[in-house]
Amino acid sequence: MEDRELVCVCCPRGCRIHVQMEDGKVLSVAGNSCPKGDAYARQECIRPMRILTTTVRAEGGIHRVCPVISASEIPLDLMKEAMDEVRTAKVTAPVWPAPVLPWSLPARLSAHNPLPQEKMMHRCASSF
Repeated sequence: MEDRELVCVCCPRGCRIHVQMEDGKVLSVAGNSCPKGDAYARQECIRPMRILTTTVRAEGGIHRVCPVISASEIPLDLMKEAMDEVRTAKVTAPVWPAPVLPWSLPARLSAHNPLPQEKMMHRCASSF
């Protein structure tokens, strides 16, 4: 049996959550103050997910890059693949007001995403 201790990031409380696992499965979760903490701990122990924030190349403007963020979480173990895809993305100035840029994910990345492929988008800052 494996014991893990996490600090929940779902709300400002920062509950210390204790998770007991066996054979890669969560047996119990304790220490959370709300159901969000329970769900967070289970997900974090089985397959951590993260929001991807980065920049893409911008052409034809005064800035060379444009900040973007993923529309939803992606598995942490696939972050390198996601960044490989983002590195090929470009935007053309002017990029205003805050357009939504489509981003095509590889099938194995989008399969783990709760949103349909066409909903995977990035928002670019309005100052570019």
